[in-house]
Amino acid sequence: MLAASSSTCAASQTTNYLYGGTASPIFETNGSGTITLSYVQGPGGDLAHYAGPPTTSSTVTYQYDNGHGDLAATADGSGSATEASYSAGARTLR
Repeated sequence: MLAASSSTCAASQTTNYLYGGTASPIFETNGSGTITLSYVQGPGGDLAHYAGPPTTSSTVTYQYDNGHGDLAATADGSGSATEASYSAGARTLR
């Protein structure tokens, strides 16, 4: 079962968030209904993040949370780290 909510950002741009029974959205769409981001639970408990709809030709990144649910690292489709250090507020530390 999908539930939806909307928010309007700067410059009157609408983003719709579609939820599937979890606290995290599974799709983000623009005001026209085009999927702009997708989230899918990965095989190892990681969160697969797609730019656009999740298809075999889509670019995927994986997001990993720490024990507090904060973003801790990201990796590309081959498993190579793309970002690895975040603060408690999910800001990149360098």
